[in-house]
Amino acid sequence: MKVLITWHAAVEPAYRKLYQELSLNGVGLLTITPSCWTEGCRLQRFHEGAQDSGYEWMTLNTVFTDHIRAFFYPNVISLARRVLAFKPDIFHIMEEPFSASAAQFTLLRDTFCPNAKIILYSFENIDVYQRFPFGSIQNFNLKRADALTVIPKEGRNIWERRGFRGTIYDIPLGIDPEVFQPLEGSEQHAGLPFPVEDNSGFKVGYLGRLVDGKGLDNLIDATHILKKNGRSITLFLVGSGSLKKGLEEKAGTLGISESVRFIDHMEQHQLPAFFHHIDALVLPSVTTPRWKEQFGRVLVEAMACKVPVVGSSSGEIPNVVGDAGLIFQEGDVRALCESLDALITDEALREQTAQKGFRRVRDMYTWPAVAKKLAGIYEEVLK
Repeated sequence: MKVLITWHAAVEPAYRKLYQELSLNGVGLLTITPSCWTEGCRLQRFHEGAQDSGYEWMTLNTVFTDHIRAFFYPNVISLARRVLAFKPDIFHIMEEPFSASAAQFTLLRDTFCPNAKIILYSFENIDVYQRFPFGSIQNFNLKRADALTVIPKEGRNIWERRGFRGTIYDIPLGIDPEVFQPLEGSEQHAGLPFPVEDNSGFKVGYLGRLVDGKGLDNLIDATHILKKNGRSITLFLVGSGSLKKGLEEKAGTLGISESVRFIDHMEQHQLPAFFHHIDALVLPSVTTPRWKEQFGRVLVEAMACKVPVVGSSSGEIPNVVGDAGLIFQEGDVRALCESLDALITDEALREQTAQKGFRRVRDMYTWPAVAKKLAGIYEEVLK
């Protein structure tokens, strides 16, 4: 079985661990990735690493880089030659069905490998009307696709309403269990980008973009309320974005600047140490008219490190967490306070939540688990 996968997000090395695991499951792979893309709020360039062994890969420059709907690969001749040489049985186009890039690979299939199957991919969980030409591109791709893999479970209903009649599979994102795991000994302080202080009290972490929709105003309000109620608590906000200055000012206005620490960026290898030194990870996202949380990978990373997680009810968060964490109604600061207070005061709850989260990740959200499921989907589609 030979599969061509194209995925812009694979410019991030952590995502390419999926490819290595698929090759270990007997899948012959050719992967197509942009030479650069802004992923995780920063421009990343493709650099070959240990995760790029065991399969064929190709990087190409893109036009309209960073625009999900409009980007494509202009070097059509090199792309066509590589496709012809590889002769895939399946094109797994891990781009939105309304994207120009998806149409480009669908046309490559039609022209050079007409008997190959097409599997599309989507992160959509809000049914937004696609204007011309993207609505026409979407219809073109859906008519030719044999299957669709969706990340948010809500995506299934969206694509059925849009007229897709093929098989739709739920497939999550994964993490590398060799990177995200509980730490021991000297690893606990390896590359830690902030000082660990015994008097920090209960340490709450957030990791992600500092932008609208992430509910960070609510998290700072909850920190303020808990401190006013006598709880010793420190909040660590890791990430960058347009809201950083406003959040700093809000913490100052509430008089809790000393209890809210801002860290602009962490490398992936630093994250396990960060998770080890916090007592809970919170993802307080709130739904907007055009966005709601599509997965929440940081929840999975924290659970893999045996950190209790608290998430809002926005989008895919409850499906990712299941019964392995605490869920509060999005936008409800009081409910967020109650969830955090429960973890602060109940050591048994913290331990139980941490263990449940760890088991859930090992069963469902590691790249080996995701690759095994995806390889089964490929076999099913070919049959």
